[in-house]
Amino acid sequence: AKHFSAKNILFLVTFALILFFGAVVRTIAWQNCLPLFYDEASLIYNMMEKPTAELFLPLFEGQCCPPLFIISSKIFYLIFGANEIAMRFLPWLFSILSLFLFGFLSFKLFKNKLCILAANALFSTSEYIILYTMFFKHYMSDVFFSILIVTLALLLKDKKFSKAKIVVLSAVSIFFILFSYTAAFVINAVFLTYLISRIYAAKKAAEPICGILKKA
Repeated sequence: AKHFSAKNILFLVTFALILFFGAVVRTIAWQNCLPLFYDEASLIYNMMEKPTAELFLPLFEGQCCPPLFIISSKIFYLIFGANEIAMRFLPWLFSILSLFLFGFLSFKLFKNKLCILAANALFSTSEYIILYTMFFKHYMSDVFFSILIVTLALLLKDKKFSKAKIVVLSAVSIFFILFSYTAAFVINAVFLTYLISRIYAAKKAAEPICGILKKA
């Protein structure tokens, strides 16, 4: 009965409406996108001129784009051509996935319901995220993988991993980085945070032993 109280129902309905509004706004932005501009056209030029394997190498026109993002986009290009809406499908998809993943993460980070609603309201209506949903660029995949890495770090922080699982996590990390260069910085920050926490825990565990040795 506690879970179905009026306050909880109001909270869940408000939360769902915030996510729904964010999804609608992002979809409207995607469907009403502007014509491709120079940077976007340059990425398409790379997809046209370079074999798939060479998209892992430096790109023409001084472009910088994660290889797996541009390779995935090339599939849409081969099917639909240089269509603005088709080319911007991945940014829209990552924007929508980021919206719902951030909603999940907010429940892990905050206990206060008002904080959860406020955080999601700000994320849902962020003008920059809505704007970048309209661009054929990797910015929204950066947002998605950054949120995903933080979420996984929170879910896995107390787990113990075998060598095989560490290899799998390493492979997954490489995949993330090939889809989003920003992921490398987030993974590094998570690793440093984990390392510092382990050092601090080891220091706290050693304090009683050091006290006994000093007394002796």
